[in-house]
Amino acid sequence: MGLNSSRFRSNPHADVRVRESYQELRRDESEGLEPEAEGGSCSIFSRCCSALFSSTSRKRRRSEEGETSTQRQSKLIRLDVATEIEPTLQNDAETQTYVSTEGVSTQTLDTVEKDVTPGTANTLVKPGKVDTPVIPGKADTVLDDWLDFPFLRDELSIKQLQVGKTMIIVRGLPGSGKSFLVKQIKLQYPQSVSCSADDFFMVDGKYDFQVKNLQKAHSYSQSTCEKYCREDKCLIVIDNTNVKRWEMAPYYSMAEKFRYLVVLVEPRTPWKFDVEQLVARNSHGVELNVLQKRRNEYETIIPRYFGLFLNRGDSLSLLQQSKELLLRALLCSKDFFQDFKQFSGCDNIEEMLNFYSRTNCMGLSKHILHLTTKFFRNTKGKKDKTSQDLSYYDSYLGMSSRLCIAGFSITKRTLGAKIILDKHQLELWEQNDNEELPQPGPQKNGHKAQPVPAPVPPHNKQQPSSNSHDDLQSNLFSSLVTRSQKVSKKKLFQSKGRRAHLTLGTSGETKPVETGLDTIRCMQLLEKSDSQEVLKLPSGPGMVEGNLIKLDPSSWFIQLDRYMTVNAIFTGSY
Repeated sequence: MGLNSSRFRSNPHADVRVRESYQELRRDESEGLEPEAEGGSCSIFSRCCSALFSSTSRKRRRSEEGETSTQRQSKLIRLDVATEIEPTLQNDAETQTYVSTEGVSTQTLDTVEKDVTPGTANTLVKPGKVDTPVIPGKADTVLDDWLDFPFLRDELSIKQLQVGKTMIIVRGLPGSGKSFLVKQIKLQYPQSVSCSADDFFMVDGKYDFQVKNLQKAHSYSQSTCEKYCREDKCLIVIDNTNVKRWEMAPYYSMAEKFRYLVVLVEPRTPWKFDVEQLVARNSHGVELNVLQKRRNEYETIIPRYFGLFLNRGDSLSLLQQSKELLLRALLCSKDFFQDFKQFSGCDNIEEMLNFYSRTNCMGLSKHILHLTTKFFRNTKGKKDKTSQDLSYYDSYLGMSSRLCIAGFSITKRTLGAKIILDKHQLELWEQNDNEELPQPGPQKNGHKAQPVPAPVPPHNKQQPSSNSHDDLQSNLFSSLVTRSQKVSKKKLFQSKGRRAHLTLGTSGETKPVETGLDTIRCMQLLEKSDSQEVLKLPSGPGMVEGNLIKLDPSSWFIQLDRYMTVNAIFTGSY
């Protein structure tokens, strides 16, 4: 889902604030209403800003006159209000749970939640450190070390999985404790559904395995999974041995198609690779030679990258918020407007707002924002698949934490959200924070390299087809809020994690990975220069405050006054 207006069809409210800034102005002129601008300024920038900032009061005025809205709404639920509000405020919150995308993530919830301080450990709970049993009345089952998973013990992770769209793929040899783990997940999440090839062999409550029907059984499991995806189930659990990567490929494809995050887990039982114990423990009578063969074939599954992934509702909310901030910056700064016009080649604000898109993103990242913490290079198809030790990440898979957003970088190539990592997120951070943009030089044949082509105007891009049915029919959950904690420049300039960002959009043929390089460069310019042009962005009720800072003619930065935070799940892209 990009920043192009044509790609926001899946959520009719995603850029309603952008359109209303113009529609309200024309509407008031036709009704004889004066713009509510201070000082009586008649410039187009002041009038558009006034129309944008006073839209709420005008809606109230027209509502009192009996005017009704006919726009379709996609329900968006505030995760923080719905799940983390103080008990004394619960009654008031129940009437405010469902809100439209237009008003999401712009309020400061100081009375509702404890503030998050970037760089401290209060945004991420390490696995196994939660004292309160997760499953009431079943503490004896979750106290075992081999069931110490964040999605079974960590409170924030449990809440996040209850409202997002997640597919947990459980893999393991017969007798390793795989099915028992699935049962614990279903106890924790009663709304979850599971898919297993074993279900095909269940006849009148008895397991009747026939090897000739094995392929049919897996087809049955896959078709069941697709059925649940179409029904928009929030948590789908895949319960198969999944020894090799290709066995999981159909589920990866379905997760990408229906916008599910994938969490890949294995039992933590000490005997999971002990063939003799597996023979004694498996309930299907699998023989020793078969288990030994499967054990030898068992692959270490290496993702393309690990990262912190937002859910769909949070992704849409943050894209909307960035677009609103970009609009305010264009309307309120003539210098920024001229620079943006120069490096983008766009002639008007509508084209400028659509300059960045997500067409260059791959797979699920077209629709889901994420922060990459570790990238694995050229691992697919290599013979040394088992040489990588991923055990360090196992205790974090499926864990939710809060990302702190300090500002937005705006360059001729990319639009990104700058993230401040806390100390536990920094433990997962394995990106190069000192990488620089490659300088053009002579090619190997002695000729000079061709110049980088100019960004393609948005109207010349071929937009990919997308199925927006799920966004219109589903409730979208958002945890994006503004905190009372002031943004610290010291945190912006810390060396480790300087590259941390969310790619919101790119221009032309720019690859999303280059947003990280632009983020590094913007932080370097922001730190070294003491004479930047700084403009306080006008704000109003429910609007995020910030300063627009010029770094150079093709690089600007919007530094937020207060941190915005959003929930994200640590997992891999497979």
